[in-house]
Amino acid sequence: MMTNMERNIEMREAAETMSLIFETQDMNIFDLFAVLCDHCQRCLPAIHRRLVNPEVYKQVDNNAERIRKRALPRPERAIEPLEKDARQLIISPLLRATNCTEYDLECYTILQAIDGLYDMRARSVMLASFTTTCQRLNLRSDLGYVYPKQPSPIFELIRKRFGKSGTWGYKAGQLRTATERGIYLRNKLNNLVWLKTPPGYEVDLGVFDSNTSLCFPNELSEYRIAVVPLVDELSALEIQVVSKRFRMTGLKQAERVAEKAIAVLRRLGEKGATMVVFAELCVPELVRNAIANALSTGELGTIRMVVAGSFHEWLHDDWYNVAYVLGPWGQELWRQTKLQPYTLMHYEAASITALRDYASSNLEEDICTAPRILVVRDTPLGRTVVLICSDLLNDDPYRQSILDLGVNFIIVPAMTAKLKPEFALAAKHYAIHTQAATVVSNACAISREVEAGECDATKISFAFLPGHKPVRWFRCDKCAGPCPSHECCEEFILSLNNWPFDFERD
Repeated sequence: MMTNMERNIEMREAAETMSLIFETQDMNIFDLFAVLCDHCQRCLPAIHRRLVNPEVYKQVDNNAERIRKRALPRPERAIEPLEKDARQLIISPLLRATNCTEYDLECYTILQAIDGLYDMRARSVMLASFTTTCQRLNLRSDLGYVYPKQPSPIFELIRKRFGKSGTWGYKAGQLRTATERGIYLRNKLNNLVWLKTPPGYEVDLGVFDSNTSLCFPNELSEYRIAVVPLVDELSALEIQVVSKRFRMTGLKQAERVAEKAIAVLRRLGEKGATMVVFAELCVPELVRNAIANALSTGELGTIRMVVAGSFHEWLHDDWYNVAYVLGPWGQELWRQTKLQPYTLMHYEAASITALRDYASSNLEEDICTAPRILVVRDTPLGRTVVLICSDLLNDDPYRQSILDLGVNFIIVPAMTAKLKPEFALAAKHYAIHTQAATVVSNACAISREVEAGECDATKISFAFLPGHKPVRWFRCDKCAGPCPSHECCEEFILSLNNWPFDFERD
């Protein structure tokens, strides 16, 4: 039995929902969906129990059909602001509800009406080729955003192989019972993301344009992802330290590294690699431009996407740690700036030969983090995000946004002396909530600088796929010292479809 206090809380929440709907002037149908979705997510179990009753099921069905025909705007006007009279007509059943249970069911009915009428897929708002298109469907950021979430090949691979029990959705024309209908709408709501951006952050979510998407393989079995450390020695990096802050200002032999990167990419393209992930602080502008040019000429074989590591770069009148993602013709698909600066602890610097001169105190990465924008893209592999090194570990508000968005694939360019257990734990945390696969590409330069005797010093990078052993480590076993040809990177190619059979060795 519900207590009076619980009933009062529900009534207050219902009143707040109604007030929000009436007071929001520029609300469109997706804003309304977001508000009602937020309310119904908390009471779906009780609604499901009501729907088992055939009479209630029939009533909801009839009322939803009535709302669709008489109150909802035409689909082509779905993103336009609703007039106050239209809002009142749509939610009029809520005004007639005499108790919280009835109110909840009417909220659900309106959601069912909206779900049955509108195509929730995003519409392209940018016509230029090789650009991402915004997927935000509603107007009011203070209400939250409604995003569509399409099935991911990675998620489907995990679901098929390790088949979790439960309902995984229904085909649109499939006949459903009352209970199944409740589950179906819940899945539909979960397939849409209602997201409130955390204070101090922005979320930039988009999708590849059709020209870019068509360049990628249709089957997951054709995807091969290569993890490449690239820079072999810290001595290759130009490091500037001022007032207990550090920044990488360049590579001493950037042209040589660019030539090495192109040679590696050509060889990987011949091996059938689709995506290449370089490490953090290994790809300055000169190297990135060389990679983009090689992609534009079509000389890199099957490679369709390069996560060009990252580097400290002067942008918008300040320094940022920026990772660029390049597409099939070398175009910039998106860029991600580091969300949190890293602090190099004095004892870490003391254990690395090339950094001992800076071991007298802790050093903070000299980068700007404003504005903090989390960039998420719906790629042919699924919903994808790039997190730079320690951004994977930080338990900041953007972590919840990643979970809410249902990200399927996390790419992490890193530069750390030793991949801490926290990296694997973070990958597992995301996998539990979203079934996300995680690939960490760490720089072998800093790993090789760690003094002999440090355990696991040869562990360079790792990949994590839910449903298998927690971590697959990649080691640079071929070369005791620098890798002049980077032939060892061929051992770092992974095929998601054949996982883990290609990588049983530890």
